[in-house]
Amino acid sequence: MAVKDKMYKEVQLWKSSGKSKADFILDKEYSKAKFEYWISKYNKEQVISTKSNFKEIPITESVAVPEVNHPKQSLPPQVGQKAEQHGRTRSGHTHQPPQYETNPLPRNASGKQTHNDGSTHV
Repeated sequence: MAVKDKMYKEVQLWKSSGKSKADFILDKEYSKAKFEYWISKYNKEQVISTKSNFKEIPITESVAVPEVNHPKQSLPPQVGQKAEQHGRTRSGHTHQPPQYETNPLPRNASGKQTHNDGSTHV
């Protein structure tokens, strides 16, 4: 018997016993920490296996699905992408790269930058 199978059986026995973990493992060859590891692993697997709420519906007869033919239409570009025509964005505006202030410090009357501490820089 594989270790996983053995420990899952132990977890099932413990759950049906009504005993505390400490009482259940008194005569066992594994530690409480190891047992808690397997309890956690067992519980996670049980949640995963019961997570789906879907029910299988058997199909008893075949169903014909009509074929739909639509003329191909071009989709508008995604937000942030340029439209292919005339370099315009989706909203029709010309795309402009963002403008960044390269020198954020204010300048005094003589053209020098004034720092917060009052010092100046050319």
